[in-house]
Amino acid sequence: MATDQNKFQAIISHCKEYGFIFQSSEIYDGLSAVYDYGQYGSELKRNIREYWWKSMTQMHENIVGIDAAIFMHPTTGKHPAT
Repeated sequence: MATDQNKFQAIISHCKEYGFIFQSSEIYDGLSAVYDYGQYGSELKRNIREYWWKSMTQMHENIVGIDAAIFMHPTTGKHPAT
C-alpha cells in the first residue's frame, strides 16, 4: 500500500512541476485533494474532450450530439413506443 501512495505522490509532483495541475488555492495552503488544471492540463483536457466528441458523434451517421440542460423530465429521452 505504501508503494501505491508513493507512486501517486510522484505522479502528483510530476504533474505539478510540468504545469498539468496545481493544488487549489495553493498560496493559501490549498484544499486537501482538490486540484486545478494548469496550462498543459487544460490543453490536455480540451484535446481529450474534442477527441471524445468527434469519435462519439461525428464519426457515426446515426448519432447526433446535443447540449441540453442537466435537469430534464425523466421521459425526455424515451422513445414514444416504450
